[in-house]
Amino acid sequence: MSKIKKVLAITNNFPTSCFPEKGVFVMNILIEMHRQGVEVDVIAPVSIGSELKRLGIKKSVIDFNGLKVCQPYYLTIPQRFPRFRKFITKINDLLFGLAVWYASRNKSYDLVYTHFLQSVIPVLKYLNTRGAPVLLNLGESDPWDYDLYYNKTSWHSYLRMVNHIATVSKVNYDYVLSLDTELKGKTKYIHNGVNTNFFRPMEKAECRKQLSLDLNAKYVIFCGHLDERKGPLRVLEAIRGTDIKGIFLGSNGTNIPIGEEVAFLGSVLNTQVPLYLNAADVFAFPSRSEGMSNAVLEAVACCIPLVVSNRRFNTDFLCSEDGVIFIEPDDINEIRNAIIKALEVNENIAMRKALEKKRSSISLEARIKSILDFVNGNERLT
Repeated sequence: MSKIKKVLAITNNFPTSCFPEKGVFVMNILIEMHRQGVEVDVIAPVSIGSELKRLGIKKSVIDFNGLKVCQPYYLTIPQRFPRFRKFITKINDLLFGLAVWYASRNKSYDLVYTHFLQSVIPVLKYLNTRGAPVLLNLGESDPWDYDLYYNKTSWHSYLRMVNHIATVSKVNYDYVLSLDTELKGKTKYIHNGVNTNFFRPMEKAECRKQLSLDLNAKYVIFCGHLDERKGPLRVLEAIRGTDIKGIFLGSNGTNIPIGEEVAFLGSVLNTQVPLYLNAADVFAFPSRSEGMSNAVLEAVACCIPLVVSNRRFNTDFLCSEDGVIFIEPDDINEIRNAIIKALEVNENIAMRKALEKKRSSISLEARIKSILDFVNGNERLT
């Protein structure tokens, strides 16, 4: 039985009625925590500026599945002037912190859960946690980039102030310890997980019928932000001139795939992602950096053959025997050849069988249990 009964979760990455696809993986973590018997209150401040971008667009109704969610609006200053980046960051942290303070005043919790450093810093600076330990889920792809937004020694000091640090990758774990070996006693590598009951293998033909996709075409799927780091245009270039079609699930970026090879482009609700994954033949994700990609885990859970970057954020938990082909993320020919290889019938079948064995090790249920066990074993670490 968990000692943690009531959790306050604070995050700047959470679904809203205007952006229902935003931060779904964070919401799923907290829903699973609630499913395991923990009462979870969520404070997820919403930037007024970001909401205005979708003014007039039909809003979605979100089922938070038992979570008590408060989404106060707050102002943010755009980061348009690198010279003033650190000053603007301080102002935005203050505004975020005030929104959290107002929403959480006069309440007590057993644990404060924060997702990403940008959520924990305002908490530590402006919120009285009333003795509740603070857990930071460090899932950033490049946490060292915070040197650009904060004084280096100051943001490192925030890591010392939290009670527990859960890193989603071994890279992040090693980085935290490189900053201060004394952080080892309160830092643990607990890799991401997905709901394997929701993300599961499904009949390809049936999924294609539901999505009005060609039953006989070859499809490669990319899921993620449409930016240079993730690499949607590298996937597009890799399939250009072939008979392979691309499905691109994503938004938030300027790398927009355009051309006759594009069978689908856009963001979709989380409920539809398993359909698109299972409609595809191959998942391609030539990202240059990640914490641990939820998109990759979702593809693994659906047993879709993977073509992913030969980088530690993948190789620390995947190997070629798992149904994966590793590539250099900037080598278009290597990406193309890997996709073509993964499309070969015998290869595709073998990779899917290998992934069936791997999927049991990436459940979200196991991850949340590990997090709660971690916190319960070190409740008052300082």
